[in-house]
Amino acid sequence: MTLIYKLLHKFYTFFSTPLRKEGAFVIAITLLLAIPTAIMFTISGGDTKKLLISSLCQGFVYAWCVAWLPTLTRRRWTSWLLLILAAIAAFLEGTFLIIGRKPFSPETLTLVLETDSREAASFAHQFVTAGKIAGVAALALISGFLVWFGAKTNLRQRFMPQSGKKLRIGLICAAAAAFCFGTLRLTSLWSGFMVADLQQFENWTTRRSPYGSDFFRFQEITLGDAATNVPFTLWGLYLNTRELPTWESYQRKVIATPTERFTEADSVNIVIIIGESFIKGHSSLYGYPLPTNPRLQQEADSGRLAVFTDYISSANLTSSSLRNMLNLNSAGDGEPWYESAYFPLVAARGGWRVHLYDNQVTAPKYIVDVQLSALIRSRLLMEECYQWATDSLDRYDGDFISRVNREHPFDGSTGNLDIYHLYGQHFAPADRYPSEAGFDRWTADSLPYDRPWLTPQKRQTIAEYDNATFYNDSVIASIMRRYRDTPTIMLYFSDHGEEMYDASDCSVRNEPSGDIAGWLRRQFEIPMFIWASDSYKALRPAKWQSVLKAVNRPGMLDNIGQTALSLAGATSSPFYNPRRDILSPAYICPPRITVTRSLDYDSIRHGRMSKE
Repeated sequence: MTLIYKLLHKFYTFFSTPLRKEGAFVIAITLLLAIPTAIMFTISGGDTKKLLISSLCQGFVYAWCVAWLPTLTRRRWTSWLLLILAAIAAFLEGTFLIIGRKPFSPETLTLVLETDSREAASFAHQFVTAGKIAGVAALALISGFLVWFGAKTNLRQRFMPQSGKKLRIGLICAAAAAFCFGTLRLTSLWSGFMVADLQQFENWTTRRSPYGSDFFRFQEITLGDAATNVPFTLWGLYLNTRELPTWESYQRKVIATPTERFTEADSVNIVIIIGESFIKGHSSLYGYPLPTNPRLQQEADSGRLAVFTDYISSANLTSSSLRNMLNLNSAGDGEPWYESAYFPLVAARGGWRVHLYDNQVTAPKYIVDVQLSALIRSRLLMEECYQWATDSLDRYDGDFISRVNREHPFDGSTGNLDIYHLYGQHFAPADRYPSEAGFDRWTADSLPYDRPWLTPQKRQTIAEYDNATFYNDSVIASIMRRYRDTPTIMLYFSDHGEEMYDASDCSVRNEPSGDIAGWLRRQFEIPMFIWASDSYKALRPAKWQSVLKAVNRPGMLDNIGQTALSLAGATSSPFYNPRRDILSPAYICPPRITVTRSLDYDSIRHGRMSKE
């Protein structure tokens, strides 16, 4: 017993030393690091309460550790320095949340670094209000007070009172429990995000969080303690840029490769439309009970639209999906995107005029994804690939297409490879269509089905998603009108799947919970259509027949570039591989192994693991 008592006494002495000698400092650091979570809790409440408790425990671990520095050195300037650094981190992260309602992250940091004075003035005019200025001022006062309190207040006697043994023991036990919980949380978070691979980093950030149905690991970091978020943001920014030099070096090899003019460069037009978050199961062309795609259905009935039945995305993240889609690597064969050719660049080298119409990514403002922006809008592509590219965004895709028609009217020429990147049905779906224009067609009461987990609010969210799909249908029809009188073939697909309370009480992107086969289908299956104008069908009947023969073949989006090159007449190009072209008689479907989580789609969906 004496040995146990001595060990406990030594633990007490060691653990309580920073608390007894620098109690105010520990309290101040703990509260400063929890400020971002407290702000988020004030804004949204709900599940954030659990995150707030966790951030306080994590902040306490950091505070206890750094408190040893002023404890051992007995230099007050160390207290001031550490408190000021914590206050700066808390103030910056809190300001992001108060003004922009966005957390400090790799994306928002890059946005700040790339914003010029003109854009900053525009942002301030739009988002900085008197109420938000007052909030930032209050945040500055609170941060300043905590710095003063931690550096100037002496709690050596009051924090660990000499009288009241039970109170001292209770305080130490509570502090030890918070320390243990905070240490476990930090160990889990740091071991998760400190990976050396961008894909693993993205996979980790999109995993489901234990704090609530709508939280992911990304929120745990960016809305958690300020000390963890800073290295997370810097590390994410580093990973988001480290692969680009390798990719750019490969594109220079493409530019240096002698290329003959592709045979179709003067005969037809190719249009690539990249949708966003289009759930295959919510398209009436695939059997959804509401008529969400009446215009596309009309084109299918007229024989101009081919509906592919077994197409998937390589990832359920926009950036990962499009990196592998726009480059000619086969992700299922383990080929990295950054060591392959950008297929629009290959087409441009073959004589095609490439135009980029992008309503999601532009530079340097309003960046949606760091890596995707750096790829699509790289200086190399702007100089060597695109004849013309849009440089601003619109709230609604319909307005965006109208502006494209005004600023870059179509002259009826051929030899154009036009790439559209739409905002589609991106979450939140109610923000993706103009309700005043009559596109709020369905409400919660319109759904012809019910599920146990559907509340009136969730039914309304589904109805809004279906309205966004209905609106998207009109946007696609407007793009078709632009090319209808010319020999044009159009490929339209979604970047990834999505969930909208279809099989469980989950929406958007999430982690599998039991039924991994069903999760794969909902997250990765995508709608895929090929449309041809009447003049294209008349000019290239054999090519159209190859399209119709391919509608039931299995395919993955990482090889869509090979199909585009085939349509472009690039069959003699060293970058074209007919075995990966779904329209070719030589086509052999590569392994459909997803980039996200590296899952073998076909063996899981159609093997013994399938539960559907």
